[in-house]
Amino acid sequence: MPEQLYDSVDLDLDQLIDQHKQLKDLCADPDATERDRQKLLERINQFVARLRRTARQIQTTHDFERVNELALELQSTFSNVLQIPRDVHDEIGLPDSLEQLAPTLRRFAPDEVDAYLAGLAHDISRHRKLSHLSRLVSRLTRQPELIDTWILSTHDETLQDWYNACLFLATEVLSGEIRFVEQLKSDSFMHLQMVWLDDVKELLAYLEWERNGEQGAPYLKHASYYGACQTLHERVLDPELKSPPENFKEIFGWWAEQKYPQRYLFDAGSQRYPQLRPLIERKARRIWDKSLCGDANAHWQSAERFVLQFYGNIISAIRDRDKDAASEVLAAIRCDSEHPVEILNAFEAALVIYGLDAELIASLYRPQESFV
Repeated sequence: MPEQLYDSVDLDLDQLIDQHKQLKDLCADPDATERDRQKLLERINQFVARLRRTARQIQTTHDFERVNELALELQSTFSNVLQIPRDVHDEIGLPDSLEQLAPTLRRFAPDEVDAYLAGLAHDISRHRKLSHLSRLVSRLTRQPELIDTWILSTHDETLQDWYNACLFLATEVLSGEIRFVEQLKSDSFMHLQMVWLDDVKELLAYLEWERNGEQGAPYLKHASYYGACQTLHERVLDPELKSPPENFKEIFGWWAEQKYPQRYLFDAGSQRYPQLRPLIERKARRIWDKSLCGDANAHWQSAERFVLQFYGNIISAIRDRDKDAASEVLAAIRCDSEHPVEILNAFEAALVIYGLDAELIASLYRPQESFV
């Protein structure tokens, strides 16, 4: 009979409560190793099993309330301390009310036992796999050199990793952490040329949010992106970031080696500078990708206009401090009907930030209309 079953078991809730306090203290130990954690989880699982047996033997409202309170405490330990998603009330079979605890003894059909064992085996399998992954992550953390041999990268992932590395370099250059002309030689310019300025702004926005994102504040992309744009606008007019023209000698020499134009000839077109064609092609493709449609010829003309206007004037604007040339450069980077899509790369942005004299462009520069 059920009464005989209950009488045969010692229902010591005080002992269970004390045992849970001890387990909770062990969970909070900051010096616990992975092996300690595994042993602790085994003890906790044994505790849950004992609490499950106890929950089946409750006879009074007082005992029900105490077991329910202990289950809530254990749930808090799993969720807040161990951060393990487990439903304690469901595991120990504790219902919402005492009336639902009336015990019934019946024989289980074979398919019920099989279903129970299948569910239990599935749970055990998941815990085993999670434990294996936990040990694997722990080892890779201690020996990061194993990551390269255990987890291989695809060709596309490798290319993206390289681009992201160049993106971080570009961000450091445009932030002033790495001085453009003073610290980089001409062989490194191509790494900046491959990075789009728009990607730099997104990275700057994310890094700023990461520095100020206390208390789990959500990443608001548009607000953070606007702040990154404002930061770059300020750097264009920051005299502390400017480098004197004599520091650009290596760039001037490299420019001549590339056979880039020294001065823009409006009637020449890009045919006079075939070396600019790959640059124009990449920017025209960027406009196409950003526009998602449109006239390919119009995209080419827009990219060609930008390249000739920017590259044909930037040297005179920096070396000679030519105000007309500086005005043409600022017109090229302006957001308007002729330049609806941002196609600047980090190299071009660095030339503007480090090279254009702040006093010279103070009356010409309109940040609210500029890509940089």
